[in-house]
Amino acid sequence: MVSLSDKIIKKLRDNALKDVAVVIDGAYLMSGSKMVYVRYQNDETNKAYILDFYTRDDRSSLGRKKSTNTVDGALEILRSKLTRNSIGKVQLENPGDIDMCRITLCDNLRLLIIESQLYSYVRDLIEKGGRNTKTFDFNGQILTHDQVTAICDAFEEDSFVQYAKLVYSVNKSRFVDRIQKADKFYTTEKAFIPVFVDYKNVYNPLIHDPSILNSEIYYLAKEKNRFIQIDNLSGYMLTHKEICQCLGLDRFMRFTPAFLYRLVVGLIHNKYSYFPNTNEMRILNTADNSDQQILTVEAYQKKCNSFKAIVESDTLPEDAKEKAKARLEELGRYATIDSLEAEVIENFDRLTHIGSYVLDDRKAVTPQLLYSIVKKANLVMHS
Repeated sequence: MVSLSDKIIKKLRDNALKDVAVVIDGAYLMSGSKMVYVRYQNDETNKAYILDFYTRDDRSSLGRKKSTNTVDGALEILRSKLTRNSIGKVQLENPGDIDMCRITLCDNLRLLIIESQLYSYVRDLIEKGGRNTKTFDFNGQILTHDQVTAICDAFEEDSFVQYAKLVYSVNKSRFVDRIQKADKFYTTEKAFIPVFVDYKNVYNPLIHDPSILNSEIYYLAKEKNRFIQIDNLSGYMLTHKEICQCLGLDRFMRFTPAFLYRLVVGLIHNKYSYFPNTNEMRILNTADNSDQQILTVEAYQKKCNSFKAIVESDTLPEDAKEKAKARLEELGRYATIDSLEAEVIENFDRLTHIGSYVLDDRKAVTPQLLYSIVKKANLVMHS
């Protein structure tokens, strides 16, 4: 049996690529906050090739080239992920088979894409319209129709989140950038942004969602047909104005591809807490301190409880209690907002600096104004 390491080395050598970023089950392999890359090297001692998993430093120091840091145990982490037998809260009895994993190399985007047996099985099931199948066999475990539905639902929710992180990365996306820069017209005429970016090497939940397929914005993208395709990567281009009209907005605003994706998913699936909506609450830091600006309700409660415990302690000194009391009073002045408003606040700079200066009066735009506009958004269905 060919080992996982040897399979990866063969893929790299066959495609003449020495180093690539690693994607496992639709998500970047990460070490802390950094992407993990892999390359093969000569092992002179054993006269063989070996894999080196590493991260890259964001910046070089003192004019030196960017350095790399080896990620110890990365192959073992991959093996563990490839034997997964759960998606979300749905747990199966038998582990996945590493030998049944799929390995694809994308030289265009310099990605090594690996799918576990469970990921590829459920992906195939959904893409082939098998959600209504009565039974499903996973390594000897026969799943009932209800179990199949549960695992497909969990897979869909997880895929929406992972696709947001992979393809629509907020800071910099190799996928969106490649679409944007494929045609010089769209790099000079900045009224357009990429929408419905489809990367066929991973599961794209948007293009399998009936609400999207029947929406006005999807129909308009197809009708305008500003279609760009680069190998397995494709997308459409729409203007900010066209997007506003399709979402039923009564005032103009700018969009980034990532913000639009997250907004649309939140409109379709308002029970997915990862995506912005007007039902999910967040806590806004209104104080002048070094705390993060937006907190989840759970994180806020945990912070409050930790300071309450100090105040109510019988053993801690009075000065510590006074400081904790002051922090509690400060926390009491924080404001409760919905997660859509939080999304606008966190993306305000991006939303006001994308596109041409002549699109609107940027100086007059505030987070409150943008929120008042976008909270009226709805996914208009095509008639």
